[in-house]
Amino acid sequence: MRVWKSQAGAARGFTLIEVLVALFVLAVGLLGLASLQLNASKGNAQSGVGTRAVLIAQARMEMLKSARFADIQSGAVTSVCQTPVQIKNNAGVATNFFTVTCTYTLSDSDKDGVNDDAVLEVKVSYPGASVPVDLISERTSA
Repeated sequence: MRVWKSQAGAARGFTLIEVLVALFVLAVGLLGLASLQLNASKGNAQSGVGTRAVLIAQARMEMLKSARFADIQSGAVTSVCQTPVQIKNNAGVATNFFTVTCTYTLSDSDKDGVNDDAVLEVKVSYPGASVPVDLISERTSA
């Protein structure tokens, strides 16, 4: 009498259900990686814009700090922050993207009746920023 080994031969390989489940798990994993890559590239672009805003704020603060104190007292330094900051969009068109504001507060630190101290503040805001870049510095007339 002959015994067929058909069941042992059927155990080799994968069934169609196993292959479909494996493909589904692989697809879910790849979709998760694609979403992760998209979020990482968005974060990278936002970080680049934030870095540019910090550089603009630093440059404007250096302009204010290098101005003569008499120009700060007279208000002549306001032109430093009125120059628009433009960037080019994907179509190559320059647009006003960053909003720069400069303020300063004068005070008389030695109480001699002459303003000899100034607190300088530069704020740079842009679309998508939760808080603006804010730099504050103190300057004396001496």
